Amino acid sequence: MDKLCYSFLPKNNQSLYGVIEDALFHNKNGIPVKSQYSNDDIRDTIEAVCYDNPDIISINKTIYRIVSSFTSKQVNFRYIASQGESTKRNQLLKAKLDEAVFEIDSKAKSDRETLQGISEYLQRNVIYDMDELQSVGAGGASKRPDSHNAFGALVNGLAVCDGFSSAFALIAREFGFNVMIISGTSNHFGSSSIDHAWNIVEFEGKYYHIDATWDEGNYQDCQEYPYFYFGLSDEEIAIDHDWDYHKTPPCDDTALSYYEYNHLLASSMDQVENIIAREIRQGKNAIRMKLSPKVVVPDDNGAFLGKKVASIGATIMNGRIEYRYMWNEPTRCFIAILK
Repeated sequence: MDKLCYSFLPKNNQSLYGVIEDALFHNKNGIPVKSQYSNDDIRDTIEAVCYDNPDIISINKTIYRIVSSFTSKQVNFRYIASQGESTKRNQLLKAKLDEAVFEIDSKAKSDRETLQGISEYLQRNVIYDMDELQSVGAGGASKRPDSHNAFGALVNGLAVCDGFSSAFALIAREFGFNVMIISGTSNHFGSSSIDHAWNIVEFEGKYYHIDATWDEGNYQDCQEYPYFYFGLSDEEIAIDHDWDYHKTPPCDDTALSYYEYNHLLASSMDQVENIIAREIRQGKNAIRMKLSPKVVVPDDNGAFLGKKVASIGATIMNGRIEYRYMWNEPTRCFIAILK
């Protein structure tokens, strides 16, 4: 499997990568670094090492120091656990990883279903750590540094975005996928722009964005897998995500999209109505669809589509349809859950 983050580092930083990688795998507290490297070079390389190696779970990623002198620099790391404790933590993580892989593999019949299964597993089993977000987001110290790694997600069941994306990458790698974690910002749910991390995965020779963190929030609200942020192109996810395009492979395809693959992408109002009718006739409890930019609907998109579900459903079922709905404006995805 490729180390994708490493491959997008400048050549100069790739030399530093191995030194930092060795230090983090062996819990070294400090390493000397040549003064030719800027602090940004060092930070970018540390991030690349952590993102290429989601099994590194002992470093406290929220805090490290770069100490500079006229002739040299030193990077000082802090660790969540000692070298001895790390062995037990690694064993716990491996047990949870094996459990997740077995559960996902027992249900998936294809690579596509495996990737869906990884996202679904995290949505079911990991809760977003709002306390940690509020703590570090306000410039404070981390309360739970494990929430930023795969151990926090898989063992503790509690994580923020880089914990979710680390767990996704760790599981995906077990199945042989080329996958990377990327960092940037997002203004999801109309919030101000915040630091964020998610994944890019290679599927059938193309690259796609998957953001299990934002889908988890929607899953907790409706108890249905939304797939809003599953298999997106650069253009689609850029509506509410921002990142350095020079550090990632181009994602210019949408074939992995759950909505496109399952013929739930509507490009006209007739297709909207046909999808709703088809899904209801097939006995679906959750009516999903995605609207292409070609479809123009009233400002309150979700309410409009919900009324369409109620109207069409009443005709097909010969009775009133009770439902609740969820609409995601950036991805233009809709779910109606029939009661």
